[in-house]
Amino acid sequence: AAPVALNDVIVVGAPARQALERNLLRLEVAEKLAKACFDFSRRSNQSASVHIADQFGHAIYVGRMDGQTSDNIDSARLKAKTAVYFREPTSVWAKLTAQDPLMAIWVHQLGQFAASGGLPIVVEDQLLGAIGVGGSAANEACAYEALVTVLGPQPSLNGSVEP
Repeated sequence: AAPVALNDVIVVGAPARQALERNLLRLEVAEKLAKACFDFSRRSNQSASVHIADQFGHAIYVGRMDGQTSDNIDSARLKAKTAVYFREPTSVWAKLTAQDPLMAIWVHQLGQFAASGGLPIVVEDQLLGAIGVGGSAANEACAYEALVTVLGPQPSLNGSVEP
């Protein structure tokens, strides 16, 4: 997919004026992200829970596939919240906390969840929110596939840009 423009994915016009906010992710974009993740999960013979949060960590879209349990839904929410908070993949924090018990305590005290599966949603250098995925063996891959499918090329999980 080609990269999208910021105005293609944010709320504009009267709704933006009403909210006094100019970088709110559109509901239809959040729904497309969730659908892309669910499609990825089906192709992988898995299921997932998806939580799309705005730039403040509040829910825009929450969904789950059949067979998902409340802990999967909650972990998706916490991953989205953590990706918004740190503004980077939650897998970064999962690795850091696995290597450093003091870091794990610090992250926990901040109320964050250091587990792979949360990615920030960034368009034209604007943080618009995050996608969190739980309940799948491929949480981060599901989130990444959704971002690439809906928003176009994304920084790879190792730093380069991939189509």
